[in-house]
Amino acid sequence: MAAFHWLPSESAPADAPMEIVNAFFHFADGTALYVPSGQTVANGWGEIGSTHITFPEWKEVPVGVGVRWWSLIEDTFYEAELDLPTSDITAMFQQGVFNPIRGQRDTFRTIVLGLAPGGDVSLWLTTGSITHEVMGITAAPVTQNWEVFNQLPDMTRPEVREEGLREVLSPSRYAALAAAPPPPGQWGAWRQRFPWHLRLRLPGAPELLWINSLNGEREIHALPDWQDAWEDRAAPALIRYNWTDSAGDPFQTEITFDPAETFEAFSRFAEARPEEAPFELTIEQSGFFEHAEVALRDAQLYLPLTETTVEVFAR
Repeated sequence: MAAFHWLPSESAPADAPMEIVNAFFHFADGTALYVPSGQTVANGWGEIGSTHITFPEWKEVPVGVGVRWWSLIEDTFYEAELDLPTSDITAMFQQGVFNPIRGQRDTFRTIVLGLAPGGDVSLWLTTGSITHEVMGITAAPVTQNWEVFNQLPDMTRPEVREEGLREVLSPSRYAALAAAPPPPGQWGAWRQRFPWHLRLRLPGAPELLWINSLNGEREIHALPDWQDAWEDRAAPALIRYNWTDSAGDPFQTEITFDPAETFEAFSRFAEARPEEAPFELTIEQSGFFEHAEVALRDAQLYLPLTETTVEVFAR
């Protein structure tokens, strides 16, 4: 089998800390490669976490992954065994992905294992700046022997949990999540893909575009000549683009979406239309830089997104 230069890493939502009990990628010959564990993970969904240098540097594509972890928000342990789509992963490693910033194809270098509340599991390949989803499942809760797992015998389980949460969450965020924890299955639901494309209307010439999606994927495209080859993608979490005004001054606009509003809007819009019919997310930025109209559109329907945050920076 072909071998590729890659490392394993882990990921968890920034607002939902996880701690891996153990995790291993399994190979066809019966060997395994560990995923870093033993620390609180809250680095952001789809982002690279820990990276341990492992040998050999060139490795075959794993055929499976096994993981057990603790979701601190829920105080629940989960366990999953995944059979991996080896042919898809092999093709992604072989083909790489074009990076318009570098002007060349980049190689996927990391397989990231994502763990979230409700037992949601996702797997991505990433170059570090461009991330593509491979698959996702929902794991089942399991019973874990606390004495075997706990590395702090002088602390009770509630004390260990609270310390882990406070380690990564601000006091205000800790209080908010304690009052209203994220709904189970949220990150699995965010994997849903919709047949949407982006249309920008700007007071200047666009140059580069970044799309970060709720499912952890990251895209980079060169404007204005970009031809969107994706038939579908998850709802956006953040869109950023570089542009130059008529005076030649360079700017960057960053639009942050409210996840709850955005996912509900995309779901409602898709349900109200013929199955798999494409639609547009339009961003119309006026001359007043801190304002942009963001909406879902097709020939008949129009649905504005009002909870977005627009920021414009001089470059």
